[in-house]
Amino acid sequence: MSKANASTSDRQQQTTQTAASEQVFTFWQAAAIVPSTLLGAGVLTLPRELALATDSNSFLPMLVSGAFFLFVVWMITKLGQRFSGLTIVGYTQKLLTFAGNQRIGRVLAFPVLAVVGIWWLLSVAAALRIFGEAQRSVVFPDTPLWFIVGTMLFVSALVAANRAEVIARLNEFLLPIIVIPLVLIVILALDNAEWTNLLPLVNMSWGEFWRGVLQSFFAYQGVSVIAVFMASYQQPEKAVRSHFTGIGIMIVVYIMVTMTTMAAFPHKELERLMWPTLELVKLTQIPGLIFERLESGFLAIWVVAVFTTLANLLTAAVHLFSEYSGIKQEQRVWIMLPLALLVFVVALWPQDVYQTFEFAKKVQMAGFVMAIAIPPPLLILAWLRRMGRDREKESR
Repeated sequence: MSKANASTSDRQQQTTQTAASEQVFTFWQAAAIVPSTLLGAGVLTLPRELALATDSNSFLPMLVSGAFFLFVVWMITKLGQRFSGLTIVGYTQKLLTFAGNQRIGRVLAFPVLAVVGIWWLLSVAAALRIFGEAQRSVVFPDTPLWFIVGTMLFVSALVAANRAEVIARLNEFLLPIIVIPLVLIVILALDNAEWTNLLPLVNMSWGEFWRGVLQSFFAYQGVSVIAVFMASYQQPEKAVRSHFTGIGIMIVVYIMVTMTTMAAFPHKELERLMWPTLELVKLTQIPGLIFERLESGFLAIWVVAVFTTLANLLTAAVHLFSEYSGIKQEQRVWIMLPLALLVFVVALWPQDVYQTFEFAKKVQMAGFVMAIAIPPPLLILAWLRRMGRDREKESR
């Protein structure tokens, strides 16, 4: 490699390090980024998908998938700790650089980073389309789908080109607004529960159980955005605790929502409900009839939850492609615009709600494959090459 090329690669890596080292995420902001990303469009359909997968009203697969998901998050977090101040773009290129040839690292890292970035964009498109279908079927039946999808995408794109500090404060502020009312609604919905609907707890075959585990794992996807945001943590040595705190919040919320919904509806009825969580809220009443239609408030909370999911995923994708291309923060809007247009086209591609769910399942399956195919080899490679340093151990 010529000296000019080497100098160019060095400048690109230095720019990446400097751009990623804005250490603005506090411990609680790092914890908030996890549930804010995970709690989105899927909360409306999760109980039905789990019931179809297991052919029963059992929520036990969610516990197993939650434990497996903790391991995936631990691997991503360990990578971020070993390469403090670097995003997945920076440390993937470092790990794949051999014989000091940084150009080789960039070339070998490209397919890995492209897969991750494209999956984030497809996840945004799937969540957007499910959001649009739910809004059109429940609230705005006469509103064009493109307008609903485009409006939410526009608002999310406004956030995507901002600095990490904006994302950190946005998630910290909105998380309590999402979680606290949702938990209160679920508690009120317990009056509609028939706990015998959950029995027997293990009335399923091993095949059904593992299908339920896989389906539950889909609900936790999206947390891979920490591979970008971790570079901006003030205390990366505490990232495992902050991420596990966020995942703990999600596991509790998901189990509460799923268990209460499954207890409220018999199994066969639950399989036929398109938006079972919303149907549960419709059955729920506040004592004293303070709010006559509780689902209106629930949908408002859900809109905020979907917004944080879309904003985090789109921000991570814009950051990834911008960083790999060497584009500065002030110019990222030119990356955000074509990516947002691509997401808009893909989101409107399915012809109906059934094709939408099929598209979402394919994206979820791709995410599962990505979760087991990318973090483990990168972490093993870091151990074998003894690259990076474990900030968590150094802090002890």
